[in-house]
Amino acid sequence: MNVLATTDIYTVRDVCGVYRMAFAIAPRMARRGHRFDLVLQCPDDEEFLRKSYPALGFYFYRVSSSRALMPFSMLLRSRKLFARLLKERRYDIVVVSQPMSSMGPVLLGGMKGVPLMYNFYSPWDAEFRVRTESSGGISSRARNLIEKAIIRRGDGVCVMSEYMK
Repeated sequence: MNVLATTDIYTVRDVCGVYRMAFAIAPRMARRGHRFDLVLQCPDDEEFLRKSYPALGFYFYRVSSSRALMPFSMLLRSRKLFARLLKERRYDIVVVSQPMSSMGPVLLGGMKGVPLMYNFYSPWDAEFRVRTESSGGISSRARNLIEKAIIRRGDGVCVMSEYMK
């Protein structure tokens, strides 16, 4: 099976559910003969990733360092890289884990004919509000709408948290 996946991981030092998917499950799949390509923002430790996980294919895109431009550059550059990879290779499934990194490829098109699996860890907006102590507002509503749109476009959703079951 050829798997193309994306995540918001910035560094392998962040141990979380997405980390386990990317760096525990994927290498096991690769050892069993599956190809697992992971699309990420340029991390702070790209060389470490390639050395530590040689069975995985890593594809990186850069995002703007400006807080105002970062979401837009992520949206467009991740979508462009996904489109290129889907033209170059045949993938059996696309696995996305978080709305921020998956909204470009999923919502801007280019995924026709490839099944899409969404790994759901927790509601994006609820997690953001807890981390930032935000009270909601228009950006809160936008995060909810984006996540719902991605879930609707998927062929399957895998709930990765006992909290959400």
